[in-house]
Parts: sequence; C-alpha cells; structure tokens
Amino acid sequence: MRKMTLLLSLAATALLGLSLNAQTTLLQYGFDGDSLDPTTEAANITGGTFDHANSATTATFFFYTGSTLGASQPAANVAGNNQENWASNDTDPNLTRYYTFTLTVDSGSVNLDEVSFAWNHSTNGPKSWQLRSDLDGDNFTTVLGTNTVSSADTNTVETIVLSSAFDDFSGTVEFRIYGYGAVQNTSGQGFRIDDVTVSAIPEPGTFAMLAGLSSLMWVMVLRRKK
Repeated sequence: MRKMTLLLSLAATALLGLSLNAQTTLLQYGFDGDSLDPTTEAANITGGTFDHANSATTATFFFYTGSTLGASQPAANVAGNNQENWASNDTDPNLTRYYTFTLTVDSGSVNLDEVSFAWNHSTNGPKSWQLRSDLDGDNFTTVLGTNTVSSADTNTVETIVLSSAFDDFSGTVEFRIYGYGAVQNTSGQGFRIDDVTVSAIPEPGTFAMLAGLSSLMWVMVLRRKK
C-alpha cells in the first residue's frame, strides 16, 4: 500500500512538472567546441549550419571561449563577427548583412512558437537587431522581432513569439538576424550571439490534460492515505 502511494505521488509530481515546464527545444545553436552546427535537434527536426552574410570578403566568425553571454550555458562559446561592415543605419538594416540558419521539419508538421537568443555588442558594434524569415517568400520583408540595446557589452536574452503563421509548419524555413546601428567605418564592430533556439509550446489543451491527470493522481494518493 505504501509503495503504491509513493509511486502515485511521484507520478503526480512528474505530471505537474511536465505541465509547468512543457516548452520543447526544437533546435539550438550553442556554439560549443567552436562549432556552427546545431547543438540540439529534436526528433524529426534538422538544422542547417549557422552562417552569416556580409559584404566584406574577409568577414568571418570569431569564437569567444568561456564567455558569460550564454543564456542556458554560461560557460559556452559565443559566435560573433568583428568586421567593420555591419550596417551603420540607425533605423533599418542592410539586408545583405545578417546571421542565418534554417530549420527543416523532416516529415509531418510542428508548431514553431518562439525564437530566442542571447547577444551583446561592442562599443562600435550594431546596437539593434531584427529577426525575419522567408515564410513570406524570399523577400524577408516581415519583421518578426526587433530590439535596441544602446549600452555596449550588455548581455541580453531575447524571446520572439512567432505568429500563427508558423503553426502546423512543414518543410524548411530560413531565419535571419540582421544587425544594424553600428558606428560607421570603424574596426571591431562586434555583434556576438549565443544559444539561438527555436522552441515549441504545447497547446492549452495539452496543459489542461496534464494538469487534470496530475490532480486525479493526487486525489487517489489522498484517498489511499485515509
């Protein structure tokens, strides 16, 4: 009897934990080991190599080992670009200068609910960013999220809630993170980024089901204790 009560208690607690922490990581780039390949890929998800487009032929990635920028991995490496060709326009990005990655649903469909990442910039680096995708075609015209952080070397974690256009998604989507608002014609325009993550959040009905099962199990536990 006591063993059964203990098992029911553990099951109820586990279900409650699932209902409170049900966000699922579909794809993540943590840049561990100086790698631009995905750190995490959920089943049925394939991520492309993290890359960038910049007009200077010398533009390249730098890795900052042991940086504290990481959102979920404080000691993780951080990817960045220190070239002097990030857009200096304070209001709109140069659409040829961005970070990019792709997510492919290998079969079936899935809801893409959030994109998050940690970032900072150097004194001369771009202080603003925009997230866009090719879901509207190949024009990347729709701004999914944007922010400006004026202070240099300020670690910031951004979370962009995607619209219902990303529900029941199948196929491949490309996301681009544009940096702009840099100091013009200077060196060391650092735009550092880490823990780039695409997540799914279960539908409200799933939360309700988990909470209901958890409540039912706790009722059974209490009855057995009487």
